[in-house]
Amino acid sequence: MSIKSLSCLVVSVYGPHAGEDEAVILQRKMDDIRKVGFTMWYYSKGNKYARPLDVQNQAKIHQNQTGTPLSLYLIHPSVHGGAQATSLMPRQMKEFSVDGRKYTSVDHRIGPVTGGNDGFAFIISKIDFTENASIDLSRYADADNGNVQFKIGNSTQIVQIPQAVTSGFPMKRPIRKIWAACELAEPYCVFVR
Repeated sequence: MSIKSLSCLVVSVYGPHAGEDEAVILQRKMDDIRKVGFTMWYYSKGNKYARPLDVQNQAKIHQNQTGTPLSLYLIHPSVHGGAQATSLMPRQMKEFSVDGRKYTSVDHRIGPVTGGNDGFAFIISKIDFTENASIDLSRYADADNGNVQFKIGNSTQIVQIPQAVTSGFPMKRPIRKIWAACELAEPYCVFVR
């Protein structure tokens, strides 16, 4: 997958997790994809602009309009050390749900899906490391058509190229390096516990 300007995508600020650095985590997830065909990527349920049902809906619209999977870009924080490392003792998610009501066991063949609390997980079928690739987030808007903004607990968002940004304050450092470009696979995003 090449890095390009996309009209709609999901972006997530990516940092160290549970004592592993970013490269080790990505390699482990890529091993899942080689073995099983997909992996699950946990993120916090505090993210109001990337809730599972919204991601599922946007992924279906994107697939129908473009014939291509919705992309997830794992991006660097605005400053070195800006992404806080998660707990060294995360909890393993054992179940997932497409709708948040009916839960099924997480596939035992993939590596642990871990997080501090119940949350969400992307279903990823492809991960490409990037070199010297970046994205200009000032070109994108959030779900309310305002400037993209990240906060602790809200570091994952569906974004799109807007007609005009109508609200919010511009991001101080909108140019972000991309760690990896991922393709989402059906059901795209799920609830995990």
